[in-house]
Amino acid sequence: MRIKIIVSVSVLLAVGFYSGCTPATSTNLTGQAGHLSNSHFAIALWQNGKKVKIVNNTAVLEKAPFDIVVAFPLPSGLFVNASFKPDLLALARTGASLGKAIPFEGISEDRNNCLTVRDDAWQYWYYRGPGISKFDDVRELSTGQGGESWVCKKILKSYRQTPGQPGSVLKEIQRDRLYLVFAAAPWTTGPGPRRVEQAREYLKIMFIDN
Repeated sequence: MRIKIIVSVSVLLAVGFYSGCTPATSTNLTGQAGHLSNSHFAIALWQNGKKVKIVNNTAVLEKAPFDIVVAFPLPSGLFVNASFKPDLLALARTGASLGKAIPFEGISEDRNNCLTVRDDAWQYWYYRGPGISKFDDVRELSTGQGGESWVCKKILKSYRQTPGQPGSVLKEIQRDRLYLVFAAAPWTTGPGPRRVEQAREYLKIMFIDN
């Protein structure tokens, strides 16, 4: 329970970090309208300097740059699948194994502001320490409960469907839906190490023309 509190509070304390506003109060810390959260990570969306409401795992965004903000209780990583098809999100909703559908092998790319959209592959976003990160900005925040949390921002300005290729700006997206699945799947210890999923979240983005 303590980890969940750390993660949830940290994402919402990022109000001050990203927009210059005062930190969120306890009335903002619960409910589906704010963010996605579990015991391993939490996720919030930002666009135009404002936090975007997530209701029933759905958010509405303009076809314009936006930020995905991830909070970890420890330096960690996250597998991310982005698709124009709802298949993996539908599977995530059932609780079935994500690793069997798409093995947890993340596309390795340099840090950039481009989202790779592929049905059959994960991206791996991580923060391991200063200078070892796939995020664009990372802040270590005190939780006020004797601990810290790492709030990591991924700035997305474009998208592509082939890794390593130049991206197209978000306003050129010809689809009105984007499906995101997030999974924490660290390596196990001991003989025969493998990645085992520990937590997941999923999000449907509905695009509107800006």
